[in-house]
Order: sequence, then C-alpha cells, then structure tokens
Amino acid sequence: MRGRMSDAEQSAFNRDGVICLRNVLTGAEVDHLRHAVAGQMSRLGHSPTGYDFEALAGQVWDQGRSVDTGEADRFDMQAMKALIRSDAAARPLLE
Repeated sequence: MRGRMSDAEQSAFNRDGVICLRNVLTGAEVDHLRHAVAGQMSRLGHSPTGYDFEALAGQVWDQGRSVDTGEADRFDMQAMKALIRSDAAARPLLE
C-alpha cells in the first residue's frame, strides 16, 4: 500500500480531474469492493426504500404521465422529474 499522492499526481488530478493510482488498495479491499458492487448490481431495479427505479425512469421520460411511487414517499419524485426534464442535456439511458 502506498502513501500520499506525489506532486506530479496531484497536478495531473487538478488538470485532468482524474488519475490512476496503483496499489492504493489492498487485495482484500479490492475483493470487498468487488463483492459490494456485485451485490448492488444484483439488486438493480429493487430498492429497500420501496422505489422501483426502472419504473420511475420510464415515468420520467413519459411526457404526459405523473410519477407514481406507490407507498414510497421519501423523495419528491415529481420535482425530480421536472428537474431532469428541464435539463436540455438529459436523456434516457438506452442500455
């Protein structure tokens, strides 16, 4: 495991907004993250808060439809739809 970023790495990050830092995480940390990501991927479309994100995405891109979240009420999804629809660069994922 390595220590701090070098001055050159910091400069590259400040310039480019991203850098590749090798050997920052241990093998065990990488395995832990790999397992956590796999768990999240297996639950796509399901939310413990009650939101069906796949259904919500369809409702956001449907012009004439309001957002129905069923019993889930943690977030104002109608306001979220308005925000997304107001962004000229926003577009649905097609994958």
